[in-house]
Amino acid sequence: MSYSLNKARNGTYNYRVQSLVVGTAFVIFAVASVGDTLPYRLAYVAKNPTSLELSALLLVLNGLSVTVMTTFIYPLARKENEALAMGVVVFRGILESSGYLSAAAGYLFLVSLSSVYIST
Repeated sequence: MSYSLNKARNGTYNYRVQSLVVGTAFVIFAVASVGDTLPYRLAYVAKNPTSLELSALLLVLNGLSVTVMTTFIYPLARKENEALAMGVVVFRGILESSGYLSAAAGYLFLVSLSSVYIST
């Protein structure tokens, strides 16, 4: 059984691989979202920076999985409504993933800020 994204012999597309990628990206997103916790005290962050760094890594993983999910769901959703499918790519793919990446940068900024906080 071939999992190509090319047209099949009868002229229809094989969307099985795209569906599997979207499902896998969704599972990665769900698992990475569970581990995302933010400690709220700078003194705690200064003592244990790896927990915040791990949270930043999980946020980056969330951003990448959302991007992959929306990229591969576009051809599936385009069959129903092309404008709606493009809206999903723009709003979910670009805006949500940029929000996750910005939050991860903020987490890493808190790591450096906590070391300055402790040294003063």
